Amino acid sequence: MPGSRYDNNDIVRDHYTTWKRIPQEKIDAIPSYEYVIKFGERFDQIAYKNYGDGKLWWIIALMNGVGFEFTDVNVGDRIKIPFDIEDIYGLL
Repeated sequence: MPGSRYDNNDIVRDHYTTWKRIPQEKIDAIPSYEYVIKFGERFDQIAYKNYGDGKLWWIIALMNGVGFEFTDVNVGDRIKIPFDIEDIYGLL
């Protein structure tokens, strides 16, 4: 299936915010650990457990290349959780 005509844009827009596109190699270089998704878990719950703030779910989504619909995440999937959210903020 062909990609979106916006795939090569430097700016990413959605109905929440606008930010610049971050190259995947920079995201992959951020120190992180592996986490296995359990039944019923959402990114906001995982963010709360790790950072004390469920509103930081977008950091986990960004780190794992997941869009805002979360349709590509299933129980048992292994995702990356950054140790320090400042590493993500440094890329924005």
